[in-house]
Amino acid sequence: MPRFIAKLPHDVITGAPLKYRRDGDGYNLYSVGWNEKDDSGKSGTKSAPASEDGDWVWQMPAR
Repeated sequence: MPRFIAKLPHDVITGAPLKYRRDGDGYNLYSVGWNEKDDSGKSGTKSAPASEDGDWVWQMPAR
């Protein structure tokens, strides 16, 4: 890690480390989002966008 980044980023909502969840051969990195609740890496729905409900999710597919 030090070779690429001096310090791991943290969740801007909670101050805790970002959440990490395996997804097949890839993984998801996520923040709890505005609702301050861990929704297990589930993004908001169309009726409640991620900015209002659900987690903020960055999907990292397998290489």
